Amino acid sequence: MASDVAVDASPQVGQPIPGRPTIRVDRVLIARFAGASRDFNPIHVDEEFARNAGLPTVIAHGAISLGLAGRLLSDWVGLTGVHSLNAKLVAPAFPGDELVAEGEIMSVTEDGRAGVRLRVRKQGTETDTVTAEAVVTLPATAAGSRRAM
Repeated sequence: MASDVAVDASPQVGQPIPGRPTIRVDRVLIARFAGASRDFNPIHVDEEFARNAGLPTVIAHGAISLGLAGRLLSDWVGLTGVHSLNAKLVAPAFPGDELVAEGEIMSVTEDGRAGVRLRVRKQGTETDTVTAEAVVTLPATAAGSRRAM
């Protein structure tokens, strides 16, 4: 049901992106991702190999963290609203880590686009697994052209 109250979502620099998707990393997730991506690098699936590489255990694929950043954007602006996404993998995620994606608006243009900064971090810490910047077309509600549902 539509509301008569307009959504006051005029985007402002520094404003957080709505939503904060999370995912819990576990060995099942890592194994499923390895199968789906056909990336069976032993650093992801072989405990002994990971330990011999100096890690405490296997690590999650970086694309799992990156996908969470993408989900934050697509939940907000839709798939076609994302024009560019430049990301850097900065730290590994391990089984047991809870990851959270968050972001903020860094710039807004007159044509309805925004530059945003994103991060995926380990919940309860300041340890980022991914940092990124993106350019998006702001959703219609942000431009004030639709009413709240």
